[in-house]
Amino acid sequence: DSYRVHIYPADGDNPTGSVDDGDTLQYTFTGLTAGTLYYISVITVSDEKESAARTKDQRTIPAPPVEMTIADITHDVIRVTWAEAAGNKGSYIVSISPPDGDNPTGSVDDGDLREYSFTGLTAATLYSISVTTVSGEKESATKTMQQRTSPAQPGNISIAGITNHSIRVTWAETAGAVYSYRVRTMADIGIMKQCWRAASTQNKFNTTDLRPRTTEHTFTPLTPVSAPPDDISIADTTEDSISIKWAEAAGAVDSYTVRICPADGDNPTGSVDDELDCIYNGLTPKTLYNISVTTVSGERKTATRAKEQSTIPAPTDDISIEDCNKGKRAEHNSSPN
Repeated sequence: DSYRVHIYPADGDNPTGSVDDGDTLQYTFTGLTAGTLYYISVITVSDEKESAARTKDQRTIPAPPVEMTIADITHDVIRVTWAEAAGNKGSYIVSISPPDGDNPTGSVDDGDLREYSFTGLTAATLYSISVTTVSGEKESATKTMQQRTSPAQPGNISIAGITNHSIRVTWAETAGAVYSYRVRTMADIGIMKQCWRAASTQNKFNTTDLRPRTTEHTFTPLTPVSAPPDDISIADTTEDSISIKWAEAAGAVDSYTVRICPADGDNPTGSVDDELDCIYNGLTPKTLYNISVTTVSGERKTATRAKEQSTIPAPTDDISIEDCNKGKRAEHNSSPN
């Protein structure tokens, strides 16, 4: 007459049902719990008599994780977390593609902290990360997201050249995938230029050529770290001294080193911190001197600004006046009265 069908555990919308003889021999249980092992039985009914039950077990497919989140990222690590999947589950399978690093595939048991860290990855590389719920022998649909590791730091930076208005830097090639390098000054002064690199080319650089082939860069123009004084002028000159002054140098200035050559006098070399003038004493009269001023900033010194100046001649010794009338007096006395 009919077939009686039921499911155990008896959850869902319709845990028990009946199918009349002659109808399609099928029945659908709905509203069940994901990842759950059920026992399904079918009994033949005829004249109020029931046959022995025919039984089969079947597990519903597990539900995927609800949400995935990137909890941490470095140049070689991606840590992922996810929300608990609905229904019954025994564990989660996590994997990364491309499958490099130390642990491209792992398993996290249900009840443990729902997170996993992939380590030993390649810097600046785009990965696909997936989490799959496992219940019994069944696996859910995969939850997937993409994440790129952070670029690795460049290697050691070296100062390859420095002038008053430019700094040329080089650096060791970065590990991992690299698209470009961005270089800039801390104060964002000067002209910031993007430098490009390709692994197959040599590390050469031309400031007018920014094609992808370099781990070198020149900043120009920059506010000078220090510059020589703009001008040296002679303020005063005597037979044994020369007084000079100069215009303040551009850029950062700690002091000025002043020198005179030949190095005679009382102070042939000195350092001036706050003033813009200097007096050389004890010099030799009527002597040509070369006077130089150098700007000092930190441990660096600029090119030298120089000027020549002679001391004036010394005055002659004391002049004595002879009796200029003596000869006339003698001549007068020899004349007859």
